[in-house]
Amino acid sequence: MPILKTRLLFTLLAAGLITVQLPGCNKDDNSNSNSGGAKDSGTSGNVDSGTGDNADSGTGDNADSGTGGGTNCNENIDSEIASLVYCAGDFSSDTVIVTAQGGPDTELLTTDFDDLMAQGGIGVGGSAGNLLRVNVHQAQTQSPDLFKKDVITFDDAKKYDLQSIDTLSNVITYFKGLNKKVLVVGVSFGAFVVQGLIEQKGYDVADRYLIMVGRLNIDEIIWKGFSEGKYGSFENGANPAIDGMPTDAEDINMNKLAAGLGYNRYITLLDKYDDLSNIVYAYGKTDEQVGRLTDEELNFLDKKKVTVLSSPKGHFDTMVGLISEGIKLSLKN
Repeated sequence: MPILKTRLLFTLLAAGLITVQLPGCNKDDNSNSNSGGAKDSGTSGNVDSGTGDNADSGTGDNADSGTGGGTNCNENIDSEIASLVYCAGDFSSDTVIVTAQGGPDTELLTTDFDDLMAQGGIGVGGSAGNLLRVNVHQAQTQSPDLFKKDVITFDDAKKYDLQSIDTLSNVITYFKGLNKKVLVVGVSFGAFVVQGLIEQKGYDVADRYLIMVGRLNIDEIIWKGFSEGKYGSFENGANPAIDGMPTDAEDINMNKLAAGLGYNRYITLLDKYDDLSNIVYAYGKTDEQVGRLTDEELNFLDKKKVTVLSSPKGHFDTMVGLISEGIKLSLKN
């Protein structure tokens, strides 16, 4: 299905097949990064436009990679919270970007995470400055071995997804308690996590939200296929189809985690909020992984005063093209 293939982005970044220019550092530096967000557009309402341009960017702090515990956190951050996140940037900044990563994947993204931020102009020398940014563990990154051998049930997947939402909420609450402005960024699978966060924990749990390449009501054939562990995709952003069953238990389980949030009908669940104007929502019109937003979804976002950015491109190119515009809009007062 759609969401799993987001791993390809991080693989290509890590392999150097996709290059992000980081001023002031050489290729051997321990630079930071994450999944891209793309650009093609403008401000409020539905905005189309050309290819994405990247903002100035810079390296973050030194990065460790791996799964399990968090990494690279300032000693000023509570040790329990530090174990739940990967950190980069300036702890003293009054704004923190809290990210729910795509995938799902069993590895917490570190250097790839900062590539995402660099493309959005966040980092040393970046146009938006060296803001504090944290990438938050999800259930499958905290306990990866639970997902690598035995196939979980769909009900298990839903419970694990709720754990991921709880972890994200705890991290946000911690930083809000330090009087920091919190921008939550959810990309691909992370978009569904953030929508679940808003539905479960309240719209005011954070200050701003950037939701990229997600869906409010993904097609039933897709989430049902994923709930069984199967793959699925969209042809030119439409015409959803199930592509078959993976043989690896981990891939089956990641698909089920995707469905554990994708089955929710967020148009209904988020309708309790009259105003969602602190959300920026970015989508691709030819997104092969989650599909394009439907008229029903777009009308809902318009009614709730959400700023919508659109790209004519697919999943990956939309992320890479819209991250800069999305972060700029989200950081506006």
